[in-house]
Amino acid sequence: MVRVLHYGAEDLARTRFATSPLGHLVHGLHNGPCSHRSQLRERWWRSVRRNIPARAEPLLELINADPSWTPPFLLPASAEALAVVEPAIEEELERLRDTSKEQITADLERFDRDPRQVRVPRLVQDLRDGGSRPLRLVVDSAHALFTACLAGDWPDLRRQLRDDLAFRTQTMMTAGPGGVFATLHPSVTWQDQALLFAPPTDPIRGDTRGRGFVLMPCAFGRDSVHPVLDRSQPILIYSARVQPPDTGSAVSDSLTALIGAGRARALRALATGGSTSDLALRLSVSAPTASAHAATLRRAGLISTRREGHFVRHELTLLGDSLLAANPVSRRFSNK
Repeated sequence: MVRVLHYGAEDLARTRFATSPLGHLVHGLHNGPCSHRSQLRERWWRSVRRNIPARAEPLLELINADPSWTPPFLLPASAEALAVVEPAIEEELERLRDTSKEQITADLERFDRDPRQVRVPRLVQDLRDGGSRPLRLVVDSAHALFTACLAGDWPDLRRQLRDDLAFRTQTMMTAGPGGVFATLHPSVTWQDQALLFAPPTDPIRGDTRGRGFVLMPCAFGRDSVHPVLDRSQPILIYSARVQPPDTGSAVSDSLTALIGAGRARALRALATGGSTSDLALRLSVSAPTASAHAATLRRAGLISTRREGHFVRHELTLLGDSLLAANPVSRRFSNK
């Protein structure tokens, strides 16, 4: 049965991307059906399971209490104000530390109504009893698990996620947000102001209410999508794209074809950041022209701008960095 989720213009306008080290940690530790379909996750798990710290065992038990579900408060959260966000694990754990008792209690209610009567971990009752100690144990355990099991592999995984985001953001710029959904999974389509989810998508509980989805690629996932709606910021977790093998050097500048020659030159000129004056100097253009280029790139979410005294400094966002990484330039297409 196809599941239909209203997803109108307001949702499309708020569609954005994010990555999550905490989400990968939880998914990698969760021994569910999606993990078993991922060869990457299985290889990773075989290599790190001996490293599980003893003090983190209660959290691992909670994560695996139900093979089909993970407590939502352990899932990643994204800053709504940013077009693209790449939080560090410390930032995500700080968000986890601030989770309210009411949110945790609501998330754990599933253990009461699950007809399969899964074994309830001791940590569930400790969290329900409240106080700061059980949640502090969760946060400390998650940090210990990340350090022992995922920190060494995270740079490589992050590169894979950036490659995926480069592909999706190029699609968004050429086909719009609605076109991006068609690239996530064969079971997902967008048409007539609605997202259609075909089986075997996870059950849909709730709606986006115009908030849009934060699209999160998962390197450990394989051939699946997971909409999560029962939270302040809906997320749609999907399996990260496996980069096809390189078939040779490109014969043209694909970034120029995508966003135009002027904007491509400006984006590359800001690869290491800089002020508007720096940009004008690097491009050999006037200050007003450089400012116009920066404004266009900022509106597209490719750079961010912050004021430093009387000057402004432009830096690449994750989207801009991903586009440059996916579209390396040869000497033929350099700014010089």
